[in-house]
This record gives sequence, structure tokens and C-alpha cells, in this order.
Amino acid sequence: MTESRRTTPSAERVALGIIVGAAAGGGSVAVESYLLLVVFGWVGGPPPAPDAFFAALVFGFGMIVFVAPVAGVVFAIGLVIVGLPAWALLLALRWRSRGAAMAAGAFLAAATTGALTLASGSPGGSAGLFALLLLLPGAAAGWALHRTSYGRLP
Repeated sequence: MTESRRTTPSAERVALGIIVGAAAGGGSVAVESYLLLVVFGWVGGPPPAPDAFFAALVFGFGMIVFVAPVAGVVFAIGLVIVGLPAWALLLALRWRSRGAAMAAGAFLAAATTGALTLASGSPGGSAGLFALLLLLPGAAAGWALHRTSYGRLP
């Protein structure tokens, strides 16, 4: 059986998948934060002066370097605590497609973020916003974890 046709990945591939998935999720959060706060932050108001916009772009790249590893660690913890049990359920149901992994990643990242935000005492609106913002990074983490675990990456 070739690596790309595995039905159950090895423990080493799962561990590598968690690392790659966490990096993909963390990187996606960093780029999303950069785009929302720095590039599109002025939408709805007058555009900033060119020098202020350039300064925001430069600051934003530094923000990516900081946010990506921090968000990656959070994603790694989430993949271990929430993702592995969900993956076991998907395996038991024989839902092993990349689409199922992406949907599970998006749903679990959004649901976990929303639940934790509500549990922290934040208003419901911020929980919904944070949950929506984690849909794409969660899908990216699910895609990367699936691709790595099932033998698509070295």
C-alpha cells in the first residue's frame, strides 16, 4: 500500500501532522490578523496618508512574526485536546477525506473559540466574531494535518 493510500496513519505521521497543522493554523491567524488590523483596518473611514499606511504595513510584518508562533502553540494544544478525539470519531465513521478534515477543523476551531470566549465572560457578540475569524485558520489546520498524516508531505 502506498503512503498516499493509508487508511490509518502511523503515530509518527500524526505527530508530524499536528506540528504542520499547528503551523498552518498559526500562520493563517497571523496573516488574517495582519490583513484585518493593518491592511483593511481603515475601511469604513478615510484612507490613511501614504506614509502612515506604509508604517502600518511595516509594523504589520513584525506582528506576523510574533502572532504566528503564539497562535501555532495554541493550535497545537487545541489539536491535541480537541482535534485528536474528533479525528478518532471521524476515523470510526470512515470519514477520511480531506474535505471532512477541513470541515472538522473549521467547525472545531470556531466552536472551541466561541465556547472559550463565552466561558471567559465576554459578551456573546465577541464570541461569535472570534468564532467566525477562526473558520479559515481551522480549515487550514485540518487540511495541513490531513495532508501530512496521510502521506502527502515528507
